[in-house]
Amino acid sequence: MDEIMMRKLSVGERLMYLDRKTSFNIYFGIRVIGEIKEDQIAHALGVVQAKHPLLRSVIRQDKNGAPCYHVLKKYKPIPIRIVPWENEQSWWGEIDYEWSTPFDLENGSPVRLLWVKGKEKSDLIVTSPHVICDGASFIVIIKELLELIDNPATVLENYSLCGDLAGMIPEKYLLQGNKNLYAKLGVKLGGSILKVANRLTKKRQFAIQAIQWTLPENQTKALISACKANKTTIHAALCVAFLRGFNQVIHKNKKSKLKVISPVDIRKFLPDLKPDMLFSFAPAVRTAISGDRNLDFWNTTRQVLEDLKISTSEEKVYKMLSKDEVIHPLVPNLSRFMQNTKGGHKLTLSNLGKISIPQQYKNFQTDKMLGPIVDFPWYNSNTLIVNTLNGVMSFVFLANHYTLTAQQMREIVTLSMEKLQTECRWEAYDILSQALTLEKEKLDANDLYTLKNKREKHHAIYSS
Repeated sequence: MDEIMMRKLSVGERLMYLDRKTSFNIYFGIRVIGEIKEDQIAHALGVVQAKHPLLRSVIRQDKNGAPCYHVLKKYKPIPIRIVPWENEQSWWGEIDYEWSTPFDLENGSPVRLLWVKGKEKSDLIVTSPHVICDGASFIVIIKELLELIDNPATVLENYSLCGDLAGMIPEKYLLQGNKNLYAKLGVKLGGSILKVANRLTKKRQFAIQAIQWTLPENQTKALISACKANKTTIHAALCVAFLRGFNQVIHKNKKSKLKVISPVDIRKFLPDLKPDMLFSFAPAVRTAISGDRNLDFWNTTRQVLEDLKISTSEEKVYKMLSKDEVIHPLVPNLSRFMQNTKGGHKLTLSNLGKISIPQQYKNFQTDKMLGPIVDFPWYNSNTLIVNTLNGVMSFVFLANHYTLTAQQMREIVTLSMEKLQTECRWEAYDILSQALTLEKEKLDANDLYTLKNKREKHHAIYSS
């Protein structure tokens, strides 16, 4: 046997895995100022891969067709691709290539590194399928890579692949007896409904568009201070500001309730998952927010915060995880449904918070985070991802080119940030003047994911 251990994917992981053919890659990295060398990067990648079981894993089906992680004794090293630094946007120009280059999850490495190499600056970009890493996992990988590049003698503590998710849920929250029976009956009914819905739904092809921008340090401080003064959180303030932006652009100021999805860091609830361990998905909670601009902004954010506290209580999260593990039979139909329908929410908002990566190392310093840019397979891909490094808040807004046009995305960003500016009273600045944009609305459907074939000869091949 060439494997150390294996376990089945949970429901959340299976939804990230999809059908083995559909891309769901995340492209996330950091800019470093200073000189780094290829042998330093290669050594760092080897140590990081040796620590994390998921980076030494393949995904194969068991005899019943269920996908499983298999941690290998002999595994493929993480490949590196090097492209020259041409300008500050060079990393952005590699998105299509990274998205369209598939992973061989049955036999190959589940992660790769792009090094945009310059004389004084370098961009280190990690790409991996979502079934291997969530946003917090990428930050762990990037942080450890930097530690090892700066000091190759750094020692990382290895660990084993975590067990089944159901085994980590406290027994009192597991569905048992009649509750389990009713849940299984509900799954059968839900399966029938999804089958009918999928027959009536046209399979869609689409491309993801993106806008990335930053909030300067003074404005970031103003936002943080305003949220503290008004006894709320940045997450709640962003939820209200951006849903009101959606309401203005899409719903023309109707006073309807709009729903936002907020991912929850599962590590806070499962003690077996340490902060420096990799995991691939986050359960999510829904919050309904009024789009009425006449309601007091800060009062609305405080209500959102209270709703989030209730929905992310220990009991609520454990019960949600317990129910999720019952719906394994629904996953294929549920995945197809999510890929072809809009769903009931307007936005997913993922705030990765303050990134715990130092600005100054012995041999280099960090500048800013790059991404994450996510190749969502869901038809409703409207997602805002936020992180803060070195006092500067970075935003990425993603959507597919059918649900939102590039112009609508720009309008939503502008209106939402202007609302925050008004409420936080920061100095005005041109929000989108330095933004990076990825627009796909003019692409023919047949060309959406064939850019790799057109551009492949212009790129170095990944080497390990």
